[in-house]
Amino acid sequence: MKIIATHMAVLQIQLFFVALLFLMASCSTNEMLSPQDTSPISKVWKLETIVSSDSVKIFSPDNGTSYSLLFEADGNAYGISSHNHLWGKYTIEENNQAIRIDMQATTKALETHDGELYLDYLAKVYRYEMKNNNLRLYFSEKDYMRYRPVEDESYFREIIPNLMQRE
Repeated sequence: MKIIATHMAVLQIQLFFVALLFLMASCSTNEMLSPQDTSPISKVWKLETIVSSDSVKIFSPDNGTSYSLLFEADGNAYGISSHNHLWGKYTIEENNQAIRIDMQATTKALETHDGELYLDYLAKVYRYEMKNNNLRLYFSEKDYMRYRPVEDESYFREIIPNLMQRE
């Protein structure tokens, strides 16, 4: 009788460890990221917030397309400030997460103070970081703009041919 009880206890412990290993494997936070998850290239990014030591925040208009960026693989960058389309070039070094952005407004209509501030921050960006499917563009050691990928890129992709005519 003692042998059967001992075997049952060992079996229960073995099942417990198998279940524990399965649980640990399924809850792992060290997931392998595909190259697309670690690169800001070829996605349209929408500004969510600015984290800044001087507490400056930009609030996007409700139209949903303002403060957006796209970095194409060919080195071209496209964007939208508060109301205007942006075009420029960027360079990126993915191995050390360095990025330089040189963008200009292609139009000047109705640009807000926040839009001008946004362009100023973009000009100062020197480093990027991908974290939890968000893009952080650092314009100082602790200050950054946090972007998320947009679900519907159709509007943004429609304006690119018009911007490319200005190159």
